[in-house]
Amino acid sequence: RFQLKTGLISTAIFEDAFRSAMENNEDVLYFSLSKNISGNFNSARLAAEDLMHDPVNGRKIRLIDSLNASLAQGILAIYASEMRDKGMEIDEVADILETYPAKMNGVFTVGDLKYLSRTGRLSGATALVGNLLSIKPILRGNKDGFIVQYKKCRGRKAALNELISLVCDNIVEPEKQIIGIAHADAYEDSLYVMDKIQEKISVREFINTSYDFCTGSHVGPDTIALFFMAKDRELGAGK
Repeated sequence: RFQLKTGLISTAIFEDAFRSAMENNEDVLYFSLSKNISGNFNSARLAAEDLMHDPVNGRKIRLIDSLNASLAQGILAIYASEMRDKGMEIDEVADILETYPAKMNGVFTVGDLKYLSRTGRLSGATALVGNLLSIKPILRGNKDGFIVQYKKCRGRKAALNELISLVCDNIVEPEKQIIGIAHADAYEDSLYVMDKIQEKISVREFINTSYDFCTGSHVGPDTIALFFMAKDRELGAGK
């Protein structure tokens, strides 16, 4: 039976990518997966350190640990590009965006607990019982960038409604924000979530897209994740 696996990006690949941008007379601003769920930040750091000993064209490299995954990185990149288009230099942009991961929340639920079991988030027995009882966990990235369980819901609809409440109860200045929705072959559910949020709050913009292959392979089909900015990463203890 085929099982999708992911691997670490090597320092050499990062170095080639960074050097190519610098040779094109561009600075580099890289948003990594949380260093507490992936080694990519460290690989990028080593590559950047090597290149900055003698910077190509005098260009700069700045690295930001997103303390998150998936669409959270993309939203940060969009905010960065908007600042760049306003004429801001890389250090100014990076200094501002370094404060964002402490506020960028990612919350999600999955369709089948076996994928969390494969990655060590749940025991095999817990996953089996949870699937039989239709227990749907709400998971989130905590302030240190680890994936933790927030609470448990009974049934898919209850889990989706909990995600909606988490966004609407915690988001700050939604009219200025991009809310990201990443789904794994769950487009109808993503529309339900988006519509319900729009009924409650006014949002600048939604990005509703399929999960990326990397993080999507760890959570499995029917996963729904929401990404948004709150005052911090403390959404309450859950239960």
